[in-house]
Amino acid sequence: MSAASKPAVAVYERIETVDVRTLPLTPEEAFVLSRVDGKSETQAIAMATGLEPGRVSMHLLRLQALGGIRDSSGAPGPSSGRWAADIDHSLGLGVELQTRILDISARLSELDHFQLLGVSMGAERAAIKRAYFSMIGAFHPDTYFGKELGGFTKRMEKIFQRLTEAHDVLSNPQAREEYEAYLAALGRTRGLEESSAAPPPNMEDLEQLLIQAERAAKRPNRASTPPPASPTRPAMQPPPLPQKLESRRPVEMVDDPVARRQALARKFGLAGASTPPAAPPEPSASEQAARRTAAVKDLHLRYKHRKGAIRDQRVERFAAAAEEALAAGNTVSALNTLKIARTLSGGDITTVERLGELEKQLGSTVADSYLERARYEETNGHYEEAARSYTRAARGRPSSDVLRSAAECYLKAGVELRLAGELAREAVQMAPDRADLRLTLAKIYEAAGMQQNALRELERALEITPDSDRIKQWLKRIKRGGV
Repeated sequence: MSAASKPAVAVYERIETVDVRTLPLTPEEAFVLSRVDGKSETQAIAMATGLEPGRVSMHLLRLQALGGIRDSSGAPGPSSGRWAADIDHSLGLGVELQTRILDISARLSELDHFQLLGVSMGAERAAIKRAYFSMIGAFHPDTYFGKELGGFTKRMEKIFQRLTEAHDVLSNPQAREEYEAYLAALGRTRGLEESSAAPPPNMEDLEQLLIQAERAAKRPNRASTPPPASPTRPAMQPPPLPQKLESRRPVEMVDDPVARRQALARKFGLAGASTPPAAPPEPSASEQAARRTAAVKDLHLRYKHRKGAIRDQRVERFAAAAEEALAAGNTVSALNTLKIARTLSGGDITTVERLGELEKQLGSTVADSYLERARYEETNGHYEEAARSYTRAARGRPSSDVLRSAAECYLKAGVELRLAGELAREAVQMAPDRADLRLTLAKIYEAAGMQQNALRELERALEITPDSDRIKQWLKRIKRGGV
Protein backbone atom coordinates (compact mmCIF):
# COMPACT_ATOMS: atom_id res chain seq x y z
CA MET A 1 0.00 0.00 0.00
CA SER A 2 1.40 3.37 -1.01
CA ALA A 3 1.59 6.34 1.31
CA ALA A 4 -1.20 8.00 -0.61
CA SER A 5 -3.53 5.04 -0.22
CA LYS A 6 -2.93 4.44 3.48
CA PRO A 7 -5.95 5.30 5.66
CA ALA A 8 -5.52 8.43 7.73
CA VAL A 9 -4.90 7.91 11.44
CA ALA A 10 -6.64 10.22 13.90
CA VAL A 11 -4.34 12.72 15.56
CA TYR A 12 -5.87 15.22 17.97
CA GLU A 13 -4.88 18.69 19.03
CA ARG A 14 -6.17 20.88 21.82
CA ILE A 15 -8.50 23.77 21.13
CA GLU A 16 -6.64 26.64 22.77
CA THR A 17 -9.70 28.90 23.06
CA VAL A 18 -11.40 26.39 25.39
CA ASP A 19 -10.63 26.52 29.10
CA VAL A 20 -10.32 22.82 29.93
CA ARG A 21 -10.81 23.64 33.61
CA THR A 22 -14.48 24.27 32.86
CA LEU A 23 -14.98 20.86 31.30
CA PRO A 24 -16.51 18.01 33.40
CA LEU A 25 -13.44 15.77 33.12
CA THR A 26 -12.50 12.75 35.16
CA PRO A 27 -8.90 12.50 36.39
CA GLU A 28 -8.18 9.87 33.75
CA GLU A 29 -9.62 12.04 30.97
CA ALA A 30 -7.52 14.96 32.16
CA PHE A 31 -4.47 12.67 32.15
CA VAL A 32 -5.19 11.69 28.54
CA LEU A 33 -5.79 15.32 27.61
CA SER A 34 -2.38 16.25 28.99
CA ARG A 35 -0.78 13.93 26.38
CA VAL A 36 -2.68 15.41 23.41
CA ASP A 37 -0.09 17.43 21.46
CA GLY A 38 -1.30 17.44 17.86
CA LYS A 39 1.34 14.83 16.90
CA SER A 40 0.67 11.66 18.87
CA GLU A 41 -1.68 8.97 17.61
CA THR A 42 -4.01 6.99 19.89
CA GLN A 43 -1.49 4.16 20.25
CA ALA A 44 1.28 6.56 21.25
CA ILE A 45 -0.96 8.21 23.86
CA ALA A 46 -1.90 4.77 25.20
CA MET A 47 1.79 3.92 25.61
CA ALA A 48 2.49 7.24 27.30
CA THR A 49 -0.39 6.89 29.76
CA GLY A 50 -0.21 3.15 30.30
CA LEU A 51 -3.94 2.78 29.43
CA GLU A 52 -5.59 0.40 27.00
CA PRO A 53 -5.83 1.85 23.45
CA GLY A 54 -9.61 1.26 23.38
CA ARG A 55 -10.03 3.17 26.64
CA VAL A 56 -7.87 6.02 25.33
CA SER A 57 -9.96 6.10 22.16
CA MET A 58 -13.12 6.43 24.28
CA HIS A 59 -11.61 9.29 26.25
CA LEU A 60 -10.48 11.08 23.07
CA LEU A 61 -13.95 10.79 21.57
CA ARG A 62 -15.52 12.21 24.72
CA LEU A 63 -12.96 15.03 24.88
CA GLN A 64 -13.82 15.85 21.29
CA ALA A 65 -17.55 15.75 22.05
CA LEU A 66 -16.96 18.14 24.97
CA GLY A 67 -15.15 20.52 22.61
CA GLY A 68 -11.74 20.25 24.25
CA ILE A 69 -9.88 18.75 21.29
CA ARG A 70 -10.28 18.36 17.56
CA ASP A 71 -8.99 15.99 14.91
CA SER A 72 -6.01 17.59 13.20
CA SER A 73 -5.22 14.71 10.83
CA GLY A 74 -8.22 14.80 8.54
CA ALA A 75 -9.07 11.25 9.59
CA PRO A 76 -12.69 10.50 10.47
CA GLY A 77 -11.68 9.48 13.98
CA PRO A 78 -10.40 6.59 16.08
CA SER A 79 -11.58 3.15 15.04
CA SER A 80 -13.59 4.59 12.13
CA GLY A 81 -11.77 2.28 9.71
CA ARG A 82 -13.25 -0.67 11.55
CA TRP A 83 -16.75 0.67 11.05
CA ALA A 84 -16.31 2.14 7.57
CA ALA A 85 -18.86 -0.26 6.09
CA ASP A 86 -21.43 0.64 8.77
CA ILE A 87 -21.18 4.43 8.40
CA ASP A 88 -24.21 5.92 6.65
CA HIS A 89 -23.49 9.40 5.30
CA SER A 90 -27.17 9.98 4.50
CA LEU A 91 -28.17 10.08 8.17
CA GLY A 92 -28.48 13.13 10.36
CA LEU A 93 -25.54 11.96 12.49
CA GLY A 94 -21.94 12.92 11.89
CA VAL A 95 -19.34 10.29 11.04
CA GLU A 96 -17.58 10.85 14.36
CA LEU A 97 -20.76 10.27 16.36
CA GLN A 98 -21.70 7.19 14.32
CA THR A 99 -18.24 5.77 14.96
CA ARG A 100 -18.57 6.42 18.66
CA ILE A 101 -22.01 4.80 18.82
CA LEU A 102 -20.77 1.73 16.93
CA ASP A 103 -17.70 1.44 19.16
CA ILE A 104 -19.68 1.60 22.40
CA SER A 105 -22.44 -0.69 21.11
CA ALA A 106 -19.92 -3.37 20.20
CA ARG A 107 -18.39 -3.31 23.68
CA LEU A 108 -21.49 -2.52 25.72
CA SER A 109 -21.62 -5.96 27.36
CA GLU A 110 -17.92 -5.77 28.28
CA LEU A 111 -17.93 -2.31 29.85
CA ASP A 112 -18.76 -1.99 33.52
CA HIS A 113 -20.63 1.05 34.86
CA PHE A 114 -17.43 2.92 35.72
CA GLN A 115 -15.87 2.28 32.31
CA LEU A 116 -19.05 3.25 30.49
CA LEU A 117 -19.23 6.58 32.29
CA GLY A 118 -15.47 7.05 32.00
CA VAL A 119 -14.93 7.53 35.75
CA SER A 120 -12.62 5.84 38.22
CA MET A 121 -13.92 3.33 40.76
CA GLY A 122 -13.29 5.87 43.48
CA ALA A 123 -15.32 8.59 41.76
CA GLU A 124 -17.70 10.51 44.01
CA ARG A 125 -21.38 10.98 43.33
CA ALA A 126 -20.92 14.48 41.88
CA ALA A 127 -18.33 13.24 39.36
CA ILE A 128 -20.64 10.40 38.34
CA LYS A 129 -23.50 12.80 37.79
CA ARG A 130 -21.33 15.15 35.70
CA ALA A 131 -20.12 12.28 33.55
CA TYR A 132 -23.66 11.01 33.06
CA PHE A 133 -25.14 14.32 31.98
CA SER A 134 -22.19 15.02 29.70
CA MET A 135 -22.93 11.79 27.79
CA ILE A 136 -26.70 11.42 27.67
CA GLY A 137 -27.02 14.46 25.44
CA ALA A 138 -25.03 12.67 22.76
CA PHE A 139 -26.88 9.38 23.04
CA HIS A 140 -30.51 10.31 23.77
CA PRO A 141 -32.53 9.87 20.56
CA ASP A 142 -34.72 12.86 21.46
CA THR A 143 -31.67 15.09 21.00
CA TYR A 144 -31.91 14.41 17.26
CA PHE A 145 -35.65 14.89 16.90
CA GLY A 146 -36.65 15.23 13.26
CA LYS A 147 -33.40 13.76 11.95
CA GLU A 148 -33.04 10.48 10.15
CA LEU A 149 -31.25 8.05 12.49
CA GLY A 150 -31.79 4.74 10.71
CA GLY A 151 -30.62 1.69 12.65
CA PHE A 152 -28.73 3.90 15.11
CA THR A 153 -31.94 4.62 17.04
CA LYS A 154 -31.96 1.21 18.75
CA ARG A 155 -28.23 1.36 19.43
CA MET A 156 -28.58 4.78 21.04
CA GLU A 157 -31.52 3.61 23.13
CA LYS A 158 -29.49 0.68 24.49
CA ILE A 159 -26.55 2.93 25.30
CA PHE A 160 -28.83 5.46 26.98
CA GLN A 161 -30.48 2.68 28.99
CA ARG A 162 -27.08 1.42 30.19
CA LEU A 163 -25.91 4.95 31.01
CA THR A 164 -29.03 5.51 33.12
CA GLU A 165 -28.56 2.16 34.86
CA ALA A 166 -24.91 2.99 35.58
CA HIS A 167 -25.85 6.40 37.00
CA ASP A 168 -28.65 5.02 39.18
CA VAL A 169 -26.54 2.17 40.59
CA LEU A 170 -23.41 4.21 41.28
CA SER A 171 -25.39 7.09 42.80
CA ASN A 172 -27.05 4.79 45.35
CA PRO A 173 -24.61 3.82 48.17
CA GLN A 174 -26.16 0.41 48.85
CA ALA A 175 -26.60 -0.48 45.18
CA ARG A 176 -23.06 0.68 44.49
CA GLU A 177 -21.66 -1.49 47.29
CA GLU A 178 -23.48 -4.53 45.89
CA TYR A 179 -22.27 -3.71 42.40
CA GLU A 180 -18.65 -3.35 43.50
CA ALA A 181 -18.91 -6.74 45.24
CA TYR A 182 -20.26 -8.14 41.98
CA LEU A 183 -17.35 -6.63 40.06
CA ALA A 184 -14.92 -8.24 42.50
CA ALA A 185 -16.55 -11.65 41.93
CA LEU A 186 -16.60 -10.97 38.18
CA GLY A 187 -12.88 -10.19 38.21
CA ARG A 188 -12.07 -13.38 40.12
CA THR A 189 -14.11 -15.59 37.84
CA ARG A 190 -12.83 -14.00 34.65
CA GLY A 191 -9.29 -14.51 35.86
CA LEU A 192 -10.10 -18.17 36.51
CA GLU A 193 -11.65 -18.55 33.07
CA GLU A 194 -8.56 -17.09 31.42
CA SER A 195 -6.29 -19.33 33.48
CA SER A 196 -8.36 -22.42 32.68
CA ALA A 197 -8.38 -21.65 28.97
CA ALA A 198 -4.66 -20.86 28.90
CA PRO A 199 -2.18 -23.53 27.73
CA PRO A 200 -0.20 -25.48 30.35
CA PRO A 201 2.15 -23.27 32.34
CA ASN A 202 5.59 -22.61 30.93
CA MET A 203 7.82 -25.15 32.64
CA GLU A 204 11.06 -23.96 31.04
CA ASP A 205 12.66 -22.66 34.23
CA LEU A 206 11.63 -25.67 36.27
CA GLU A 207 12.81 -28.06 33.59
CA GLN A 208 16.16 -26.33 33.48
CA LEU A 209 16.55 -26.84 37.22
CA LEU A 210 15.54 -30.46 36.87
CA ILE A 211 18.04 -31.00 34.05
CA GLN A 212 20.82 -29.59 36.19
CA ALA A 213 19.82 -31.87 39.06
CA GLU A 214 19.72 -34.85 36.71
CA ARG A 215 23.20 -34.11 35.45
CA ALA A 216 24.47 -33.83 39.00
CA ALA A 217 22.81 -37.15 39.87
CA LYS A 218 24.49 -38.87 36.95
CA ARG A 219 27.96 -37.91 38.19
CA PRO A 220 29.41 -40.44 40.70
CA ASN A 221 29.58 -39.20 44.25
CA ARG A 222 33.26 -39.65 45.03
CA ALA A 223 32.91 -38.59 48.62
CA SER A 224 30.76 -41.57 49.49
CA THR A 225 31.97 -44.18 47.02
CA PRO A 226 35.39 -45.66 47.94
CA PRO A 227 37.78 -46.40 45.05
CA PRO A 228 38.03 -50.03 44.02
CA ALA A 229 40.79 -51.99 45.75
CA SER A 230 43.86 -52.83 43.66
CA PRO A 231 46.24 -55.76 44.34
CA THR A 232 49.48 -54.72 46.09
CA ARG A 233 52.73 -56.47 46.80
CA PRO A 234 53.44 -57.58 50.34
CA ALA A 235 55.41 -55.04 52.32
CA MET A 236 59.13 -55.75 52.72
CA GLN A 237 60.10 -56.74 56.23
CA PRO A 238 63.15 -55.09 57.84
CA PRO A 239 66.17 -57.38 58.02
CA PRO A 240 66.38 -59.23 61.33
CA LEU A 241 69.41 -59.20 63.59
CA PRO A 242 72.15 -61.61 62.53
CA GLN A 243 71.71 -65.04 63.92
CA LYS A 244 74.34 -67.68 64.61
CA LEU A 245 74.76 -70.02 61.79
CA GLU A 246 73.57 -73.47 62.61
CA SER A 247 75.29 -76.43 61.29
CA ARG A 248 73.26 -77.51 58.38
CA ARG A 249 73.63 -78.94 54.94
CA PRO A 250 74.96 -76.57 52.27
CA VAL A 251 72.25 -74.68 50.43
CA GLU A 252 73.31 -76.13 47.15
CA MET A 253 72.65 -79.62 48.47
CA VAL A 254 69.04 -78.98 49.48
CA ASP A 255 66.81 -80.89 47.14
CA ASP A 256 63.47 -79.21 47.89
CA PRO A 257 63.19 -76.04 45.78
CA VAL A 258 61.00 -74.27 48.37
CA ALA A 259 63.37 -75.17 51.19
CA ARG A 260 66.32 -74.08 49.07
CA ARG A 261 64.73 -70.61 48.51
CA GLN A 262 64.03 -70.24 52.23
CA ALA A 263 67.59 -71.22 53.06
CA LEU A 264 68.94 -68.66 50.60
CA ALA A 265 66.70 -65.98 52.18
CA ARG A 266 68.10 -66.77 55.60
CA LYS A 267 71.61 -66.74 54.22
CA PHE A 268 71.25 -63.22 52.82
CA GLY A 269 69.38 -61.76 55.78
CA LEU A 270 65.92 -61.88 54.24
CA ALA A 271 64.26 -63.71 57.07
CA GLY A 272 60.47 -63.78 56.83
CA ALA A 273 60.50 -63.79 53.09
CA SER A 274 58.32 -66.43 51.70
CA THR A 275 56.99 -67.53 48.47
CA PRO A 276 54.81 -64.74 47.05
CA PRO A 277 51.14 -65.68 46.89
CA ALA A 278 49.76 -66.69 43.60
CA ALA A 279 47.97 -63.87 41.69
CA PRO A 280 44.18 -64.09 41.77
CA PRO A 281 42.70 -65.52 38.64
CA GLU A 282 41.43 -62.98 36.09
CA PRO A 283 37.59 -62.79 35.97
CA SER A 284 36.04 -64.18 32.89
CA ALA A 285 34.44 -61.98 30.24
CA SER A 286 30.93 -62.96 31.37
CA GLU A 287 31.77 -62.03 34.98
CA GLN A 288 33.13 -58.65 33.87
CA ALA A 289 29.94 -57.98 31.83
CA ALA A 290 27.76 -58.94 34.81
CA ARG A 291 29.68 -56.54 37.06
CA ARG A 292 29.29 -53.68 34.56
CA THR A 293 25.54 -54.35 34.22
CA ALA A 294 25.10 -54.36 37.99
CA ALA A 295 27.01 -51.07 38.28
CA VAL A 296 24.88 -49.42 35.56
CA LYS A 297 21.65 -50.59 37.25
CA ASP A 298 22.85 -49.23 40.55
CA LEU A 299 23.64 -45.83 39.02
CA HIS A 300 20.28 -45.80 37.23
CA LEU A 301 18.39 -46.53 40.46
CA ARG A 302 20.30 -43.79 42.25
CA TYR A 303 19.49 -41.38 39.41
CA LYS A 304 15.77 -42.22 39.48
CA HIS A 305 15.68 -41.88 43.24
CA ARG A 306 17.41 -38.49 43.07
CA LYS A 307 15.12 -37.27 40.31
CA GLY A 308 12.03 -38.45 42.18
CA ALA A 309 13.19 -36.73 45.35
CA ILE A 310 13.68 -33.43 43.48
CA ARG A 311 10.24 -33.74 41.87
CA ASP A 312 8.57 -34.51 45.19
CA GLN A 313 10.24 -31.50 46.80
CA ARG A 314 8.96 -29.22 44.06
CA VAL A 315 5.45 -30.67 44.19
CA GLU A 316 5.47 -30.08 47.94
CA ARG A 317 6.51 -26.45 47.45
CA PHE A 318 3.85 -25.80 44.82
CA ALA A 319 1.15 -27.55 46.83
CA ALA A 320 2.05 -25.43 49.87
CA ALA A 321 1.93 -22.29 47.70
CA ALA A 322 -1.50 -23.29 46.40
CA GLU A 323 -2.74 -23.78 49.96
CA GLU A 324 -1.42 -20.35 50.92
CA ALA A 325 -3.06 -18.74 47.89
CA LEU A 326 -6.39 -20.39 48.72
CA ALA A 327 -6.15 -19.23 52.31
CA ALA A 328 -5.47 -15.69 51.10
CA GLY A 329 -8.42 -15.81 48.70
CA ASN A 330 -6.25 -15.59 45.59
CA THR A 331 -8.04 -18.24 43.58
CA VAL A 332 -6.34 -17.39 40.26
CA SER A 333 -2.89 -17.82 41.77
CA ALA A 334 -4.02 -21.04 43.47
CA LEU A 335 -5.29 -22.42 40.17
CA ASN A 336 -2.06 -21.63 38.31
CA THR A 337 0.11 -23.03 41.09
CA LEU A 338 -1.98 -26.17 41.33
CA LYS A 339 -1.61 -26.66 37.59
CA ILE A 340 2.17 -26.74 37.95
CA ALA A 341 1.97 -29.11 40.91
CA ARG A 342 -0.31 -31.44 38.95
CA THR A 343 2.09 -31.33 35.97
CA LEU A 344 5.09 -32.19 38.15
CA SER A 345 3.42 -34.81 40.32
CA GLY A 346 4.02 -38.49 39.72
CA GLY A 347 1.86 -41.41 40.68
CA ASP A 348 2.39 -41.19 44.42
CA ILE A 349 -0.99 -41.92 46.02
CA THR A 350 -0.49 -39.50 48.90
CA THR A 351 0.46 -36.67 46.54
CA VAL A 352 -2.46 -37.39 44.21
CA GLU A 353 -4.89 -37.39 47.12
CA ARG A 354 -3.50 -34.13 48.47
CA LEU A 355 -3.73 -32.38 45.10
CA GLY A 356 -7.23 -33.79 44.63
CA GLU A 357 -8.28 -32.34 47.97
CA LEU A 358 -6.81 -28.97 47.00
CA GLU A 359 -8.73 -29.06 43.72
CA LYS A 360 -11.96 -29.72 45.63
CA GLN A 361 -11.28 -26.77 47.92
CA LEU A 362 -10.48 -24.60 44.90
CA GLY A 363 -13.65 -25.76 43.15
CA SER A 364 -15.70 -24.84 46.21
CA THR A 365 -14.10 -21.38 46.37
CA VAL A 366 -14.66 -20.85 42.65
CA ALA A 367 -18.29 -21.91 43.06
CA ASP A 368 -18.81 -19.26 45.73
CA SER A 369 -17.50 -16.55 43.39
CA TYR A 370 -19.73 -17.71 40.54
CA LEU A 371 -22.75 -17.92 42.83
CA GLU A 372 -22.20 -14.36 44.01
CA ARG A 373 -21.91 -13.25 40.41
CA ALA A 374 -24.97 -15.27 39.27
CA ARG A 375 -27.28 -13.96 41.99
CA TYR A 376 -26.46 -10.35 41.17
CA GLU A 377 -26.99 -10.98 37.44
CA GLU A 378 -30.32 -12.73 38.05
CA THR A 379 -31.54 -10.00 40.41
CA ASN A 380 -30.81 -7.38 37.76
CA GLY A 381 -32.50 -9.29 34.96
CA HIS A 382 -29.38 -10.49 33.14
CA TYR A 383 -30.73 -14.02 32.90
CA GLU A 384 -28.48 -15.45 30.21
CA GLU A 385 -25.34 -14.28 32.01
CA ALA A 386 -26.77 -15.57 35.30
CA ALA A 387 -27.46 -18.97 33.73
CA ARG A 388 -23.85 -19.32 32.63
CA SER A 389 -22.58 -18.27 36.05
CA TYR A 390 -24.90 -20.71 37.83
CA THR A 391 -23.70 -23.49 35.52
CA ARG A 392 -20.06 -22.82 36.31
CA ALA A 393 -20.87 -22.71 40.02
CA ALA A 394 -22.54 -26.13 39.75
CA ARG A 395 -19.46 -27.56 38.05
CA GLY A 396 -17.28 -26.37 40.92
CA ARG A 397 -19.65 -27.67 43.59
CA PRO A 398 -22.45 -29.90 42.25
CA SER A 399 -25.86 -28.91 43.58
CA SER A 400 -29.36 -29.67 42.34
CA ASP A 401 -30.55 -26.22 43.47
CA VAL A 402 -27.82 -24.42 41.50
CA LEU A 403 -28.50 -26.55 38.43
CA ARG A 404 -32.20 -25.70 38.71
CA SER A 405 -31.38 -21.98 38.96
CA ALA A 406 -29.24 -22.23 35.82
CA ALA A 407 -32.06 -23.99 33.92
CA GLU A 408 -34.66 -21.47 35.12
CA CYS A 409 -32.50 -18.52 34.02
CA TYR A 410 -32.01 -19.99 30.55
CA LEU A 411 -35.79 -20.46 30.40
CA LYS A 412 -36.41 -16.83 31.42
CA ALA A 413 -33.89 -15.62 28.85
CA GLY A 414 -35.60 -17.74 26.19
CA VAL A 415 -32.32 -19.16 24.91
CA GLU A 416 -30.43 -22.46 25.05
CA LEU A 417 -33.51 -24.55 25.84
CA ARG A 418 -31.66 -27.74 25.00
CA LEU A 419 -28.93 -26.87 27.51
CA ALA A 420 -31.58 -25.82 30.02
CA GLY A 421 -33.21 -29.24 29.65
CA GLU A 422 -29.89 -31.02 30.22
CA LEU A 423 -29.26 -29.02 33.39
CA ALA A 424 -32.78 -29.67 34.68
CA ARG A 425 -32.50 -33.41 33.98
CA GLU A 426 -29.17 -33.49 35.79
CA ALA A 427 -30.81 -31.82 38.79
CA VAL A 428 -33.64 -34.40 38.75
CA GLN A 429 -31.10 -37.24 38.66
CA MET A 430 -29.42 -35.80 41.75
CA ALA A 431 -32.71 -35.49 43.66
CA PRO A 432 -35.43 -37.56 41.93
CA ASP A 433 -37.93 -37.11 44.79
CA ARG A 434 -38.14 -33.32 44.54
CA ALA A 435 -41.28 -32.12 42.80
CA ASP A 436 -39.96 -28.59 42.18
CA LEU A 437 -37.09 -29.94 40.05
CA ARG A 438 -39.51 -31.97 37.93
CA LEU A 439 -41.74 -28.91 37.55
CA THR A 440 -38.81 -26.91 36.18
CA LEU A 441 -38.01 -29.70 33.72
CA ALA A 442 -41.69 -29.82 32.68
CA LYS A 443 -41.74 -26.06 32.00
CA ILE A 444 -38.68 -26.40 29.79
CA TYR A 445 -40.26 -29.30 27.89
CA GLU A 446 -43.41 -27.24 27.42
CA ALA A 447 -41.40 -24.25 26.11
CA ALA A 448 -39.62 -26.56 23.67
CA GLY A 449 -42.95 -27.93 22.40
CA MET A 450 -42.44 -31.37 23.97
CA GLN A 451 -45.90 -31.64 25.51
CA GLN A 452 -45.88 -35.36 26.27
CA ASN A 453 -42.58 -35.13 28.12
CA ALA A 454 -43.91 -32.18 30.08
CA LEU A 455 -47.06 -34.11 31.06
CA ARG A 456 -45.01 -37.09 32.18
CA GLU A 457 -42.83 -34.95 34.47
CA LEU A 458 -45.84 -33.12 35.91
CA GLU A 459 -47.60 -36.39 36.67
CA ARG A 460 -44.52 -37.66 38.49
CA ALA A 461 -44.28 -34.39 40.38
CA LEU A 462 -47.94 -34.68 41.41
CA GLU A 463 -47.30 -38.19 42.72
CA ILE A 464 -44.61 -36.70 44.99
CA THR A 465 -46.76 -33.77 46.19
CA PRO A 466 -50.43 -34.67 45.56
CA ASP A 467 -51.71 -31.46 47.19
CA SER A 468 -49.71 -29.02 45.05
CA ASP A 469 -52.14 -26.59 43.43
CA ARG A 470 -49.36 -25.16 41.28
CA ILE A 471 -48.58 -28.50 39.68
CA LYS A 472 -52.29 -29.16 39.12
CA GLN A 473 -52.64 -25.80 37.35
CA TRP A 474 -49.70 -26.62 35.08
CA LEU A 475 -51.22 -29.99 34.28
CA LYS A 476 -54.53 -28.39 33.29
CA ARG A 477 -52.74 -25.78 31.21
CA ILE A 478 -50.74 -28.29 29.22
CA LYS A 479 -53.70 -30.61 28.76
CA ARG A 480 -55.67 -27.66 27.33
CA GLY A 481 -52.82 -27.07 24.92
CA GLY A 482 -51.61 -23.94 26.70
CA VAL A 483 -54.89 -22.08 26.16
